[in-house]
Amino acid sequence: MSLVPVTWNVETRENIKWSVPLGAETYSSPVVASGKVFIGTNNEHSYVKEHSATEDVSCLLAFEELSGKFLWHASNLKLPSGQAEDWPNLGICSTPYCEGDRVWYVTNRAEVMCLDAEGFHDGENDGPVKNELLSGQDHADIVWRFDMLAKLGVKPRHATNCSVTCLGDRLFVVVSHGAEGTKAEGARPEVPSFLCLDKRTGQLLWVDASATPGVLQCHWSSPCVFEAGGQWQVVMGGGDGWV
Repeated sequence: MSLVPVTWNVETRENIKWSVPLGAETYSSPVVASGKVFIGTNNEHSYVKEHSATEDVSCLLAFEELSGKFLWHASNLKLPSGQAEDWPNLGICSTPYCEGDRVWYVTNRAEVMCLDAEGFHDGENDGPVKNELLSGQDHADIVWRFDMLAKLGVKPRHATNCSVTCLGDRLFVVVSHGAEGTKAEGARPEVPSFLCLDKRTGQLLWVDASATPGVLQCHWSSPCVFEAGGQWQVVMGGGDGWV
């Protein structure tokens, strides 16, 4: 049996069920879960109505899987420290992790976020975070937030966005900690390079800083989890050149 390649055409919409515009730069990958499509980008196409398209806003977008209908966004302004820590126009680079009615990802401001996949469309405000600045139908319902800058003293380098992974109730995050220069001058060696959170509550369970003292510029890896010889392992690629 020979396979016939499927052709598609954006202008005529041949073999395209739906399409939506994204930001000027998009580095996140789409994830389909809970009947929705989630992807990180920037605000070039003004999904975040509270800000103009000329403002540099990073956002995670949620669309209806069947129709492409826009559902809600989670948005963040850039860090005030400038491009050394938060490179312009990158948007949300983190590919979200989805499970059940929860979505986890890392913002451009080095925050690990847990969101309700339904947003506020279910008429509820889930989790301990009840004071979202934006809480209309177009906005994300934040369940919990873990601020790595405030709690761990992280100094990000260009982009703080690993893509998190999970095993059971444990959420694993590679911390984009580094500093200016080619040898990370000024990087605090005690700041974690790797951490684990309780995915339900955002509680910090453990940290590891073994890759930080020798970091060349920053840690940009994403973690992975696998089983070998009956032992579960979680692995990161360190910014010091070691796995």
